[in-house]
Amino acid sequence: MWARYISNKIQSGTTTFTTFFKKAATNSATINPEDLPFPEFSEIATSANKMLTDRIQAEKRLQQSESRLKKAQSVARIGNWKYDILTGKVWGSEEAFSIYGIKRTSPLLPLDRVQACTTDRLRVNKVLVDLINENRKYDIEFEIHQEIGGKVKWVHSIAELELKNGVPTKIIGIIKFPILTIH
Repeated sequence: MWARYISNKIQSGTTTFTTFFKKAATNSATINPEDLPFPEFSEIATSANKMLTDRIQAEKRLQQSESRLKKAQSVARIGNWKYDILTGKVWGSEEAFSIYGIKRTSPLLPLDRVQACTTDRLRVNKVLVDLINENRKYDIEFEIHQEIGGKVKWVHSIAELELKNGVPTKIIGIIKFPILTIH
């Protein structure tokens, strides 16, 4: 009888923690130590609540950092992009879309539409291929015709190759309007 009582209390405590971790993954529900069957579980509850609070604070800091980065990119008119060589997909920041004059409906920058905006596609593609095949410098200025509005703009793009076990896998780059110098 005593063993059954203890077993039920342990099960109750386990259920409380299981429910907590399931809820904590999607919201900010904490454990009330008074709901636990054993006072010894109180320390675990305190640690679990601290983990949850720390995660929520980290998420807030991340959101603030992302917001500052977006604002800085917008003010500086610098976008960033990431090309996955294996899938052929390009992720683009909001500002990268804006520079090309492409409405952002997905985080993936449509490569065919970017190429359609690029006046000298062959030269730009050659520099990209040289980066992938020979790890040559990718630092290029080229003309684009923005998709929305059709404005003609000069852009400057710089990129670096990312290797995994010596094999090119991704390209990380930026795109911006060049700084004009007056002599």
